Formats: sequence, structure tokens, C-alpha cells
Amino acid sequence: MAEHPNVELMRRGYAAFAAGDLDTVGSLMADDIVWHSPGNNPLSGEFKGKDEVFADFARLFDLTGGTFGQEIHDVVANDEHAVVMVDSKWDEPKPFQVRNVHIWHVAGGKVTEFWAYSEDQAGEDAALTP
Repeated sequence: MAEHPNVELMRRGYAAFAAGDLDTVGSLMADDIVWHSPGNNPLSGEFKGKDEVFADFARLFDLTGGTFGQEIHDVVANDEHAVVMVDSKWDEPKPFQVRNVHIWHVAGGKVTEFWAYSEDQAGEDAALTP
């Protein structure tokens, strides 16, 4: 059985992000995307629109000194949602590895909203706070 097209959309987006191909990442987002980053750290907040989301990505790259990485554990999707189970890690400002669940709303082949849930939000906050 073939995978749902939104599984492929997620895998393409995560691969592009890992390769630093932000043009492709942006092409997969709705212009009015809403991005929810939990916790109490420099990356936390709600970001509306591609400009705010990409500014948060820039903070992520800067804060982690380019050491941020993710490995997909699994992706499940239907016509409206996708869930990506992912291991995230970085070396700066403090080394850390954590399992996350990313939940996406998808419409018309574009991601419209994102939520991240951390297995250890307090640890993640501490590791991301210089």
C-alpha cells in the first residue's frame, strides 16, 4: 500500500530542513502558517506567517551554533493532519537529545499549523537557555 501524500510531504520537508534548503521548506508552507513552540526558552512562542517562522528558524540555527539535527522515527498522516515522531539533538548552548512529537495541519498540499511536544520540556528549556 502506498503512503499517504502528506507522509511524503513531511519527509520532503524534514529532508529539506536538514539540508538547509529553506526555499523548499518555505514552498511547503502556507503563507499564513501558525507555528506553536512550547516551553520557556528563547525559541518559545507563537509565530504567524512565514517571516516570523523563518526568524525563529534563524534563532534556532544561531542558538545551537548550527549543531541542531533531527532524525525521523515515524510519520503518520491523513488528508488534514500529519504526526512526525522525531529525535532532536544539539550540542550548543548545552548538549541535549530529546524525543518530540510534531503535529501538523495540512490543507491543499501546504502545512498551515504546527505544534511541537517534547518528552522533556523542562530539560529542553534548560539546554536551550544560554
